[in-house]
Amino acid sequence: MKNPNVLLLALLTFTARPAIAAGVCALPQQGMAGGAAISGTGYKADISIGPLAGPSAAGAFTLGVGPQPASVAGYSCFLSTDAPFGVSALPGTRSVQRLVPSTNRTMLLEWTPSFGASAVTYAVNTGRSPIGLTTYTAGLAGTSLLLAALDYQAPYYWQIVVSDAFGRTSPSAVYSFSIVPATDRLIAAPNPFHPGRGGVTFLFNMMGAGTADIEIYSLPDSKRVFRANIAGLQDGANTYVYDGRDDGGRLLPNGVFTVRLKKRGANGNADESFKIVSVR
Repeated sequence: MKNPNVLLLALLTFTARPAIAAGVCALPQQGMAGGAAISGTGYKADISIGPLAGPSAAGAFTLGVGPQPASVAGYSCFLSTDAPFGVSALPGTRSVQRLVPSTNRTMLLEWTPSFGASAVTYAVNTGRSPIGLTTYTAGLAGTSLLLAALDYQAPYYWQIVVSDAFGRTSPSAVYSFSIVPATDRLIAAPNPFHPGRGGVTFLFNMMGAGTADIEIYSLPDSKRVFRANIAGLQDGANTYVYDGRDDGGRLLPNGVFTVRLKKRGANGNADESFKIVSVR
């Protein structure tokens, strides 16, 4: 619309049909207002469109007048634009975090409502791969869903598909997350571990994003055999996989070793230690 302050008036006349009751609908979306008065025996529809107060109207739009699903009484109208509904993962939540601490193998997905749409419902698609997601549940009116019976440290992918009463749908992007056991201290698994055969995974929490130094000492002589700096750590749960080799690339012998972790996070620092057992 070149001039958003000018109302567009249109008269649409369809071929003769059975009489329908007169009605009016107005479904504002994407900064526009649409209305129609439906009456007579010929699907006669007087349609007016004009910008709402606030954001300027979208430049491209389409009108539709016709039969709707049974949940919508009689006939109705809608105004849509070429913009999607805009559903996405809720910012600031853990719905897209790589490692989410969980005490009972659950995960809460949260997403933003569709902007500017009329009444909508949501379907949640999930899977262990970003390709070929399947419907976990559909017909949700709310904007959150608790997933249960998940596996620890496994990748999960999810997507929201929003639908309105007129059958229009719009998918979100595909997001991913994984969960880990909730812990407030350094843990290692498996322990004892087998150097060179899968190694051992350290799980620890950071107080804010940051880095950590990890050092491993042999016992009883307290000789340092390995040191590494771990960068790019996220706030909350993190993991580090140690393959069981010393700084020279040699597999650790059988024995007990002390792990020392020095954490440097944006919201605080901490040092932790833990013992692991090597079995060749």
